[in-house]
Amino acid sequence: MTAAAPAAAAWAVNRLVRVEPEQVGAFLELGSALREAQEQLAGDELRRLAAERRKVIGALVTQAKRAAREAGAPISVATARQVEDTLSAALADPDAAEALAGGRLSAALQHTGLGPAGTVTPLRKPSRPRAAPSATGDSAAVTRSRRELERLRAAAQEAQESAAATGADAEAARTAQAAVKTEFDELARSLDEVRARLEQADGQVEKAERVATRAQREAAAAARRVEVEAERLERLIAEQ
Repeated sequence: MTAAAPAAAAWAVNRLVRVEPEQVGAFLELGSALREAQEQLAGDELRRLAAERRKVIGALVTQAKRAAREAGAPISVATARQVEDTLSAALADPDAAEALAGGRLSAALQHTGLGPAGTVTPLRKPSRPRAAPSATGDSAAVTRSRRELERLRAAAQEAQESAAATGADAEAARTAQAAVKTEFDELARSLDEVRARLEQADGQVEKAERVATRAQREAAAAARRVEVEAERLERLIAEQ
């Protein structure tokens, strides 16, 4: 089974920090500028930085997905959303920014509230509900019903986790399929180019062979004419 999405998102962000340190550093500087603009209520600057924020986060999420795929562990759509949430939290909160910059997150982050005054909390995999103890005096039928309810809840939770894992596996398979198709298309184009060059080379060889054959025939004819002329000259000399 694949790792829980919050842990997978943290891993993807940590890898992004290691693979693209300069871009992550510039991203964190943008967060500092955003927080300063919010504190100073700089409207025009805040709108400009907010537009830049959306573009930068989108680009970093794309890079994080590519880095994870190159590492052989492509992330799911849900995990990519948590990567985006973690980056947003780092922009809004200096402590989250410091944690992200260290590249050692253990869980995805989520920012709630408005601006720096909001709260950043780590996301965790939901735990299974525990069965509540039956109240004293409950009948045996009520106790059995409660236990069955808790069992069904646990089974439903497990089914949801399994479905999420299966969805992630399916997305990974689709990503691998797309990569193979891209590679196949590139190889097919390369093969077509090689075939075209081979056909061109074949044509040049045929042309060169025709020219060589014609030159050989002309040389033989010239040699024959020289021989005939030499014989004629010898006869003239003998007749004198």
